[in-house]
Amino acid sequence: MFGRRVRDMELLEMVDLMLSIIMKGVQLFGS
Repeated sequence: MFGRRVRDMELLEMVDLMLSIIMKGVQLFGS
């Protein structure tokens, strides 16, 4: 149970990181 929670947190961090990278790319292409 605890291990799964840790894995979900890691997944959330990766998704958050990808989202921030995508947003930066959108800003670059938008300007």
